[in-house]
Amino acid sequence: MDPNQFREARVRINELCNNIAVLADKKDIETSKETYEKATQLLESLTPQAEGEIQERSVKNLGLKIKVADMLIGKIKPLRKKKPRKTVPKVYIDWTMERLESLSSNYLAKVFANMGTNADTKVYFSATGKGVRPSYQVEASDQDDIAFSGSGHKPLKRKLPSGEKDLSPPFSRSVIESILERK
Repeated sequence: MDPNQFREARVRINELCNNIAVLADKKDIETSKETYEKATQLLESLTPQAEGEIQERSVKNLGLKIKVADMLIGKIKPLRKKKPRKTVPKVYIDWTMERLESLSSNYLAKVFANMGTNADTKVYFSATGKGVRPSYQVEASDQDDIAFSGSGHKPLKRKLPSGEKDLSPPFSRSVIESILERK
């Protein structure tokens, strides 16, 4: 084969292999595969035309380059499609006296302690979740509302949602105290 034509074909195959490496970095699998096919076809047409030891060695090296390009394409992971999240409707708890009495005495004692000594203090329980150890919010006339975690009884950084369905009706300090006395 004419050395100039051979060189042009070899340069073209090298460019395609370099493009595959760039496309693989960009994770563009479709274009990478198309470019790989072009490079493979060019090499297949060039191989039988190679004359002499230098051209045959050059074809062999181009074959190795194309194998490396194929490995790069094989390492590209297809982009995952995000699955839409399943939204589960919220189940709201109806806070009644019976429900409040079903809470453990240990839990209620900690709620009572967090309510402080002011007789006007009220507590609101979270109406979402399972209702076993609900988060709660203490409202006292002499201070800001404070929300507490139901599991650790530690103050939360922000208040509980104040939607009509999100919180229980207010329970006074005397109601919590009377339930504790009966337990």
